[in-house]
Amino acid sequence: MLLLGLGRLGATPSATEYQVKAAFLFNFAKYVTWPAHAFPDATAPIRIGILGEDPFQNDLAEVVAGQKWEGRAFEIAHGSRAEDLASCQVIFISDSEQSRMTQHLAALRKARSPALVAGNDASLLSSGGMIRFVMERNKVRFEINLGNANAAGLNLSSKLLSLARQVDRPS
Repeated sequence: MLLLGLGRLGATPSATEYQVKAAFLFNFAKYVTWPAHAFPDATAPIRIGILGEDPFQNDLAEVVAGQKWEGRAFEIAHGSRAEDLASCQVIFISDSEQSRMTQHLAALRKARSPALVAGNDASLLSSGGMIRFVMERNKVRFEINLGNANAAGLNLSSKLLSLARQVDRPS
């Protein structure tokens, strides 16, 4: 039933854009299988990192407060350098980092970070990111680059892929 909630999020007119994006980031974690080295141990939290200015204000913290997935709590981290967040399982690259997008993604690859990288920038998917948020008729939608996710060692659920507006598959 959580998947149904994820599918309806883009259609919620009373929620702000970043409330919807916060809910998506939280729910994405439920549909990703990370490689074993993504967590230091079986009880380590799922860390969601915000790279750059935080557009969520308290929305993301409110969404994850008290939540657990498969025995793991959620934790929010902030940083101004990709290296600071390389141990996160999900990273949102803020619009404030648009000019340094390529550098951040290269740093995450160099660190061999198994993070699911999301953001709004039009060049995100072609630069190595995995999920790009897009606004379509005043609704938040998302696109996925499956090749980039696979390259990071991530396995995305077919349920998540089915909800994407577009999925770029590896050739």
